[in-house]
Amino acid sequence: MAASEFSDDQKELLLELIRNYAGMADDETWATQKAAIEATLDETYVSWEGATSYDTSIDGGTYFKISGPNVYIEFACQSTSAQADVNGEITAGWGHVHSIYRDPTNDYANSVEQGEASGMSGGPGA
Repeated sequence: MAASEFSDDQKELLLELIRNYAGMADDETWATQKAAIEATLDETYVSWEGATSYDTSIDGGTYFKISGPNVYIEFACQSTSAQADVNGEITAGWGHVHSIYRDPTNDYANSVEQGEASGMSGGPGA
């Protein structure tokens, strides 16, 4: 679903979710990132798959992706990977999580260009 279809309250909730990833640096860095993300929020998409309530007795896990010009987040709660007996209740894999945050405008800190500039991979300075 496109964030352009969200209400103002839903957009604020989306920004709070994004802040959990993109806002882990200092407040000044987050303010800069937030401004860029907000400027393109209507071009950002949210995908969801899996359960819509937290019920550890049901297998399946959850997955979501936030994808926009200035933010990319994936969260995957793996199913059937962390089954455990918790006070007599068998969980169904809700405890094994994979997650990633990237800024598509600065993907991997532009490592290819940085490597070439520093002489890595046979670029200038080698």
